[in-house]
Amino acid sequence: MLQRPEIGSWEHIKLWVADKPQKEKFNWPNREDCAAAQYCLEHYGHCVYAGYGKLVNLSQLSGKVIDRRARAGDTDVWVSWGELYEAMS
Repeated sequence: MLQRPEIGSWEHIKLWVADKPQKEKFNWPNREDCAAAQYCLEHYGHCVYAGYGKLVNLSQLSGKVIDRRARAGDTDVWVSWGELYEAMS
């Protein structure tokens, strides 16, 4: 029988992102609304992700999505769950 990956593992985080509405966006610069903070709040009961290396990586990926868009002239800082999932792949 397949087991769900351990909470906090990259595999679990990726499944969690995949379960989000892919067109829905979150405000990446807002430390309480970003993907990493939302994951922390849902799984650990708080939104401070600094001590969780994989969640810091998740936040950095969101930043890379925004940087890529900025190079193309788009200054929107809201990232969709679909964009983040694609960046994780």
